[in-house]
Amino acid sequence: MSLALVPEPEEQHPQSGAAQEPPHDIRAEQNTLGGMMLSKDAIAEVVEITGSGDFYRPAHQVVFDAVVKLHGDGAPTDAIAVNKELAKRGQAKQVGGAAYLHTLTEAIPAAANAGYYARIVAEAAVYRRLVEAGTHIAQLGYAAEGDAGEVAAQADEALRQAREAGGAWSEPTPLDAVSGQLPEFPVEALPSWVGLYAAAVSDLTQTPPDLAGCLSLAALSTAASGRIHVDTGTWTEPACVYTVTALPPASRKSAVFAHINSPLFHAEQKLVEQAEPEIRDALLQRRVAQAQAEDAAQKAEKEGGSPQSMAEARDAADRAAELEVPAVPKLIASDITPENLAHRLAEQDGRLALLAPEGGFFGNLAGRYSGMPNLDTFLNAHAGEQIRVDRQGREPDYIDAPALTIGIALQPEALNEIFSTPGGRGRGVFARILYSLPPDNIGHRSSKNAAPIPAEVEEEYRHQLKAMLFSLRNLPEPMTLTFTDQARERLMVLMDEVVEPQLRSDGRMGQMRDWGGKLVGAVVRIAALLHVAEHLADGWGAPITLETLTAAEKLGEYYTEHALAVFGLMGADPVHNAARKVLDWLEAHPRRQVTHRDLYNGVRCRDIPKSSDLDAPVGMLIDLGWLRLAPPPAEKKRGRPSKTYLVHPKLRQKEESSA
Repeated sequence: MSLALVPEPEEQHPQSGAAQEPPHDIRAEQNTLGGMMLSKDAIAEVVEITGSGDFYRPAHQVVFDAVVKLHGDGAPTDAIAVNKELAKRGQAKQVGGAAYLHTLTEAIPAAANAGYYARIVAEAAVYRRLVEAGTHIAQLGYAAEGDAGEVAAQADEALRQAREAGGAWSEPTPLDAVSGQLPEFPVEALPSWVGLYAAAVSDLTQTPPDLAGCLSLAALSTAASGRIHVDTGTWTEPACVYTVTALPPASRKSAVFAHINSPLFHAEQKLVEQAEPEIRDALLQRRVAQAQAEDAAQKAEKEGGSPQSMAEARDAADRAAELEVPAVPKLIASDITPENLAHRLAEQDGRLALLAPEGGFFGNLAGRYSGMPNLDTFLNAHAGEQIRVDRQGREPDYIDAPALTIGIALQPEALNEIFSTPGGRGRGVFARILYSLPPDNIGHRSSKNAAPIPAEVEEEYRHQLKAMLFSLRNLPEPMTLTFTDQARERLMVLMDEVVEPQLRSDGRMGQMRDWGGKLVGAVVRIAALLHVAEHLADGWGAPITLETLTAAEKLGEYYTEHALAVFGLMGADPVHNAARKVLDWLEAHPRRQVTHRDLYNGVRCRDIPKSSDLDAPVGMLIDLGWLRLAPPPAEKKRGRPSKTYLVHPKLRQKEESSA
């Protein structure tokens, strides 16, 4: 079987002339697609032989996918129907429009020959992959690095993958493979003095910028704690955030934590020094008042409790009780129980930051010591809702507008403590956290690339962060920010047209509506923090601009992608859970194809009570490349037919090895 290298006149091949083109046969690709559009039987044959990734011409890949999609939906697959589907996707012009599609159907001598041409397409794809593998092997050889045996093993693996990648299947995306695929924290969205320092800390410590970026956002929230609110025109948000970054042990979390939060610890020490005289005077006044109350009580006792002596004793006791000693200023707490957190918030006028390089707090939240979860403080302090703190032997304390910041770096396994919190999903614990799941770069770090932090960048960060904290702390009243008209219009578009459709049951965030429902609020909070940090020199009276909101929206997009990954990994996504059950069942029962009915009977459980509950997880596996919808049989049988799926060869290895 020969391979004719026949490029279309309109195609551009960057390597033509100077280098030999990869093996391909455009005519065979055209005839394959033409046969599929002419005959449903041809589709059934072709999809068993080749897939869209085997087509050399990208436009042909698009047409192949559209034909298979229409056929799977039971819709017509003729040129008119395919063109309509492509137009709906905005891809009609990309493939040449209806005219080119009709050319494809006219080119093939007979639709029955589609399988023959599909084999040519699949074979050419194998040859191309062998060329790519050969180039890779040559590069390994010329590099002459590492153990020769290991390099030879890599070469063998490259050839194996090239052989097995041919045909209808490409490498599937692992269901749980999220590291490396998620977006990197956009440090450029932060104010320059914050972003430059976060990037410099990342370079110095050889850590993903996500860690420094997320902790920097928490540092801004700490500085603004309880002093900033945002009025959107519809609702109000406090400017505090909860961030959690998950990285494995030995990821240098503590080093990054120390760099980012050092100015806050210095500021806290300065506040303590400033408060010492006032605290000392209050302690002395209380000591004197208590002594006077004791003297008055003894006098009343000696006088046999005369009315006058009793009145004097009561007055002295009341004066002593009314004298309160100010609490030692505290900006940051680390490992603390929810009960103590409430007390500490009351002492600090409702403002506190929980910052730590480990995630012990979430174990405490779940009831590690008390035996039962205590979620009220965690929930109310995020929303700015009143907290009542009961103290034994004293009147309860009320925190009218609490503002808690959380910036925690923890190990990925510790995420389980968050997601295993009893009542956590129902009461909104999961929904209030901005998650980050950076890639693990341990083993790829190099001290040669550890650039020191420029002195001017570090000094600017320290100065600006402390200036932000002290200036906001000294405001007589908390300030309320608003948006410009342009920014408010964009905010409504974000809420109604961008986020809301994704919260539908079949939307991207349909399985984490609790988190997605708070996304716009999180963007508003982030925008407020960016605005204040950006306007330290020229005041904060101006409204938040569209530019600042756009930067906050970019951060919101980052956190959305990471939340989708975290909810999937933690099993909080029922679709992901069901897809995992399907994969496990297919691995245990290897076969070339499986019906929807067989899958349902195999994995049916409490979480999948109806056959239709498998539609979403099976769709996820199709998107990831583990399954493919098989064309229906040519002869229709009685009764309601069950969909049939082709199974990826990786899930058939046991079947093939035992054959």
